[in-house]
Amino acid sequence: MEEKQDNQPATKNDLVNLQAELKSDMVDLRAELKSDINLLDQKVGQLDQKFGQLDQKVGQLDQKVGQLDQKTTSLGIELAKTQLRIDRFENNIMTTLRDFKSEILSAIDAFAGEARDYRRKDLERGHMLMVQDDKLQNHETRITVLETAK
Repeated sequence: MEEKQDNQPATKNDLVNLQAELKSDMVDLRAELKSDINLLDQKVGQLDQKFGQLDQKVGQLDQKVGQLDQKTTSLGIELAKTQLRIDRFENNIMTTLRDFKSEILSAIDAFAGEARDYRRKDLERGHMLMVQDDKLQNHETRITVLETAK
């Protein structure tokens, strides 16, 4: 069976009820909207506060980076000074070692010269002893011959 729809015109009372219902819905929507706006304002305030804290922390970080940069520069300068001192110290040590080496070599040369002189003199003495020994042997032979000839 087919249902019949009521297609009757709206009465003034129906329009007043509809208007009241719409007003009630509008009031509810406005209240919800105000609540949402207040909540949004609150969230924006919190977000603004968080950005302020973040900005403050970024400022502190920037200050610390500046201090670190100064310390790094100071350390670089001190390192360069220390390196220069080490280079000078190394040059002084090398010069001292070269001078010491030169003194040692001079002393060794002098000692070697004296050793050569002593060896040469020792050879000369040995030669002189041999010559003297030969003469002594020759004298003994001559004395023995003279003694037997008498």
